[in-house]
Amino acid sequence: MGYFDYGNDKEWIEDFETFENDLKTKNNVVDLGYCRISSPSGKVDRQTRKLNLIYNIVEENMYSDFNSGVSKNRKQLNIMIERIKNNPQTLFNVYVSRVSRLSRGGFEECLCIINEIVDCGGIIYFVNDNFNSSDLDKKEYLMRLETISNEAKSYSDNRSLDIKEGIKLSQEKKRIEGLTKRGKKKDFEYVKKCIELNKLDCYTLQEIGDMCYMTRQSVSKYIKKYNNGELEDLFNEIN
Repeated sequence: MGYFDYGNDKEWIEDFETFENDLKTKNNVVDLGYCRISSPSGKVDRQTRKLNLIYNIVEENMYSDFNSGVSKNRKQLNIMIERIKNNPQTLFNVYVSRVSRLSRGGFEECLCIINEIVDCGGIIYFVNDNFNSSDLDKKEYLMRLETISNEAKSYSDNRSLDIKEGIKLSQEKKRIEGLTKRGKKKDFEYVKKCIELNKLDCYTLQEIGDMCYMTRQSVSKYIKKYNNGELEDLFNEIN
């Protein structure tokens, strides 16, 4: 089954109907969840809790990677796909919170992963994006996937440039590594803001970093310092 030539609707529909008929021969249905965050120090709990709450996916059917969405070296994703391939008599429903959790490598790479899952007997659902792989027989949904996946790649590319630019500016300003030596009240306030945002438990480290003008690594470092009780005196100084 292929999605790339979506200008030929008739050919796609014939392939999809064949696939639908094949599903009728499968003996049982298993729900799987796939989650991903970029940093090993981050939390994947929000994604797993949501999939468990809505679809009742048990722990042994949840696959989580702590790696960049651009990387193709994702162990749990490969293990999950291998499981689908090795059980042809089972229909696997794969739930992912959004397209960017599956891949940030752009349209063709995202589509390649979807094709691999679908071709070996799975259906993938993008929960927050409100569509699934079965919808991709319609040109409008395929074009939507193309837009979303390319936007995710663009965000990732721009984020990498922002981090490099931030490091360059910090070097030009001769900032000294370590919170206690930076010496600017504004810097302390951003650190405090990042701690408060993390307490809300609704933002990723990358999203917190964007709001606090920090890299994801810096956010992780300050959260760790806070959890170890190292920032209490500093916060008192700026109150």
